[in-house]
Amino acid sequence: MMILNKKKNKKPYILYIDKDEKYQYLVNESFKTTHKLKLLSSEDSAIFEIKNVAGRIDAIIISIDNFDYHKIINEFFSIKKVLPNIIFMTSKSDFFVLQKLMVIYSAKNYLIKPFTKSGVIDCLKRTTIIDELPSKRLIENDKRLFDSFYDHLIKQDVSTFDISRVEIEPIDKQLKKLNKLVQKGNLIEEYEKENEKNILFFDDEKESFNFYKQFVKKQAFNSIFINNINSVKEIVKEIGVDLIIIEINELEDKKISCLKSLIESMHNSPDILVINSINIDEGEINFMNSGVRVLLQKPLTNKKMIQLINEVLDYRKIRKILKKQLELVA
Repeated sequence: MMILNKKKNKKPYILYIDKDEKYQYLVNESFKTTHKLKLLSSEDSAIFEIKNVAGRIDAIIISIDNFDYHKIINEFFSIKKVLPNIIFMTSKSDFFVLQKLMVIYSAKNYLIKPFTKSGVIDCLKRTTIIDELPSKRLIENDKRLFDSFYDHLIKQDVSTFDISRVEIEPIDKQLKKLNKLVQKGNLIEEYEKENEKNILFFDDEKESFNFYKQFVKKQAFNSIFINNINSVKEIVKEIGVDLIIIEINELEDKKISCLKSLIESMHNSPDILVINSINIDEGEINFMNSGVRVLLQKPLTNKKMIQLINEVLDYRKIRKILKKQLELVA
């Protein structure tokens, strides 16, 4: 008689990082029989756990209220060499702050307190069935590139190297460190040669273009205005676009879904800047996770918009230069 050994399904491993004991209890009651759950109430205990878990951590639910979530996420990447599946949680933050953090760290979902037992169960269920996010791959690839170049410089100049690693953080903070890497690598001349200025504005309402046309009139950008989704990919192939700017506040779900597929098919080149003037729903969050680099909130000034566009274009230039340099020394 043949005996079949049935392997038990391994329980998903979840880190819940929050100081609020009431919600620690609620989450523990929600997952104690279905998941391996670790309740953590400090940055140090979270980092200790990440360092000492040999296997996979399936998701982290992390509070952004009075917590150094930035440190925990970057330590996670440093240890595991990948971004975790993140669910951000808050009771205090402005919803737009939460949206921006989701773009910066490629979070899969969010929870807003107060939430219920069924709410957190449903949120985690939806999070774990979402496929690998293109935005997550984009952030991870950039981080690995920056780390590789940093390590390359350290090997050449250990005694005088005084620059911090580029972390997963807002683009303006990354650029300050990236510019130092360019200087340290004697790449200023290569940087000045690069000229990435083709910008495509997409909006399905032609009237919206009047604002953008006024905005770019005095800027040194090559600007293209498209209101037909089907034309975007064709234009990108033909002339090479560095940045696509999309306003999503009036777009229907069908158009957002179409844009999401389009961005994914372009493999994150060009970079994407999204302008939003309303609180977005789950479908639009999925769209942002398709590879959006920066999220802007209306109302915004011309100065702020120019600043963000220039930051993304500079980021692209430096990324391209560092990649070339590493290929030369490989």
